[in-house]
Amino acid sequence: MKSINEEQAVGESIRDCFESGEIYVPVEQVSWIDLLGADRGKVLGNLTTNHVAGLAPGEGCETFITDARGKTFGHGFVYALDDRLRLLTVGDQFERLSAHIDRYVIREDLTIEDRTAELHTVFIPGVGQTRLTTRLGLTAAEPPRLKTQIGQLDAVELRIYQVPYTRDADWLLQVPAAQADALDAALVALDILPGHCSLMHCGRITNHFPWFGIDFTEANLPQEMDRDDRAISFRKGCYLGQETIARLDAMGQVQKKLLLWRFDGSVVPPQGTELRQGEKVVATVTSGTYCFAHHAPFALALTRRSHFAPGATAESEYGTATVVDPNAE
Repeated sequence: MKSINEEQAVGESIRDCFESGEIYVPVEQVSWIDLLGADRGKVLGNLTTNHVAGLAPGEGCETFITDARGKTFGHGFVYALDDRLRLLTVGDQFERLSAHIDRYVIREDLTIEDRTAELHTVFIPGVGQTRLTTRLGLTAAEPPRLKTQIGQLDAVELRIYQVPYTRDADWLLQVPAAQADALDAALVALDILPGHCSLMHCGRITNHFPWFGIDFTEANLPQEMDRDDRAISFRKGCYLGQETIARLDAMGQVQKKLLLWRFDGSVVPPQGTELRQGEKVVATVTSGTYCFAHHAPFALALTRRSHFAPGATAESEYGTATVVDPNAE
């Protein structure tokens, strides 16, 4: 567990740097997977919950990758480049995802490549117009759509991606790994200083953004992540596990969701902390952080249906917790 003092430096850095946008964070523990070939959209579209096959070059979207039971096999973002679809997901996923995709390829024209080690990526918090976003000419696509484009920073050519980790329009800047030092130097020359990856994760928790392998696993249904409006299309054609997902939507019977809770104590609750109403467990913490902007610990917790409404409360060994609407925080 972490005390306020242990979290203070990180918490204050999040607040100050996110307000100014004058920080970059090397992005670790992610995978970059390219799908090439004439049938890339068709194949990936048959395994995902969103309209990835219809993306035009420069467009992106959030999606779940599903299995035959309608469970979440993976989660991330798909971007359309001129000659490929690029999948961004959590780390160490190439082997399992490429095997999952390849299982459903018969005669389709598709090649899958792991680009993770070849690319250097940094995170820039999206705080509106800053010196950097102005310099790069960045404008965001309206949610739930995302955007990718080419940019230039001094002599460094970048691939830029819009991501909704801590806000609707955060940015990832990407170069070949051999140009990592050049990108870092160009950012420091603009007085944009490096920060630790924990900054991004603290921000994504208070923004109610789930991380596969931490906040949810293959045991969860996509709707349990409460991102239907961003990552699930209920109008697209057939895909693996669609029947389960469509039936759950039609019946409106999701029994648990990942929600954001605010604690009235001073200690960040660790993963696995149980929230109770009487003897009944109503939620279980998956990840937490201390938010100095609100002077309180926050946590994502997989929550039972009885406590879906903002304002619902429960007790824990770390104090009383309340469900909050992240859009109102």
